[in-house]
Amino acid sequence: MASDKKKLVRRILSSDDGTSIVSVISAFVLLLMGISMFYAAILASQRMVDKAKQIDLASQQALEQFYEEETVSGQGAEEETEYSVISLREIDGNDRISVRIPSSAPAR
Repeated sequence: MASDKKKLVRRILSSDDGTSIVSVISAFVLLLMGISMFYAAILASQRMVDKAKQIDLASQQALEQFYEEETVSGQGAEEETEYSVISLREIDGNDRISVRIPSSAPAR
């Protein structure tokens, strides 16, 4: 009886039945994991590009606002002027970006 059980266990362990379906399923799972990681990387890069565009637009608006205002040169005052830029979307949790430029900054 003990030898019959050993033979049965060996036959079951040495059997190749069902290994092809296991291989297909594991390969499919690995493929899905790779596709999901690639998709996540694409989404993250798109978010970074959108954020960079927002920051670029906000900095362009700040520069336009700075150069459109008349500056009084030669007073030597160390006052700071705050230039506020309203962005199209929220950037880092704030609704606006503030840029402080000293009024004694050289005009170009």
